[in-house]
Amino acid sequence: MGSYHGTGEGDFFDFNGAVDAGALLAGSWGVSRLIDALEVVPEANIDPRRLAAYGASMFGKYSVTSGALDARIALTISHDADLGGDSSWRLSQADFDAGLDVLTLESEAAEWAWFRNDFGLFGDRVNRLPFDQHEVLGMVAPRGLLVLTTEWSGSGGAQSASDAARLIYDALGFRENIGRVHGTRAHGALDVADVAALEAFTRKFLLQEDVDTDYWVVENEFDRDRWVDWEVPELR
Repeated sequence: MGSYHGTGEGDFFDFNGAVDAGALLAGSWGVSRLIDALEVVPEANIDPRRLAAYGASMFGKYSVTSGALDARIALTISHDADLGGDSSWRLSQADFDAGLDVLTLESEAAEWAWFRNDFGLFGDRVNRLPFDQHEVLGMVAPRGLLVLTTEWSGSGGAQSASDAARLIYDALGFRENIGRVHGTRAHGALDVADVAALEAFTRKFLLQEDVDTDYWVVENEFDRDRWVDWEVPELR
């Protein structure tokens, strides 16, 4: 699908040339090409209108990027994706500055080639980054989005990107289409609450059943007064 760690090698770069892109864009491009194939090969017996992007940990980042960039994906599931997935760059930095042991843009950009080469330039000035992950999550709206998080990164506050993304769903009138379950399980594992939410979202967005997807289980409330200086508009 593309280079595993954004090394500039793989099908994505062979097809698109020497573009400045990281592993997440290359991987999501590959997912879209697989969906292209499903659309023209009905004998595969896979309905391309009922697809989910799901991944845990590093693959959770891929699922978020794929769901954001391809509107054909009916359900996006982010499972412990952390920074580059379901956590906020700004809130992570704020937690780090407050003395918490958390990942930051600077550490994440240095760990893997997830992003374009100059992304790391925002490492010590994250507030100048022209976007944050709640906007990437919001690109999935109004389609299904389920975020499963834990304290693996050491910060519940940083994971509030999904709380901010929920405001985008509110504006569109699809609040029930986004869910979040925060637990204390091991990284990448699933507990009973996760499985219940997964079943509900799968039944609604893949099987197209009329089921309740009101799942919002968080440990730390999003400090909206601190981070949001605007009112949610009605965009319906």
